[in-house]
Amino acid sequence: MLTPEGWGAIVAPAGTPRDIVQRVGTALQAIIQSPDGGERLRAQGAMPKYGSPDIVDALIRRDLQKFGEVVKQSNARID
Repeated sequence: MLTPEGWGAIVAPAGTPRDIVQRVGTALQAIIQSPDGGERLRAQGAMPKYGSPDIVDALIRRDLQKFGEVVKQSNARID
């Protein structure tokens, strides 16, 4: 059974230096954890949660595998 779930992330192009990814991640984590930043996101219907670059990478790979199979089986096409 396929159970879709929505999530969002801020990503950088492949090959972005790790120190830049870490600096952006640290800044985003601070915003999410701050009372004002977290509240603003929740007011827009988001459920803010910080995930490390490795966690986001794993989510993307998981969803590509899961939904890629559905697309293949359905013969879905983008016109």
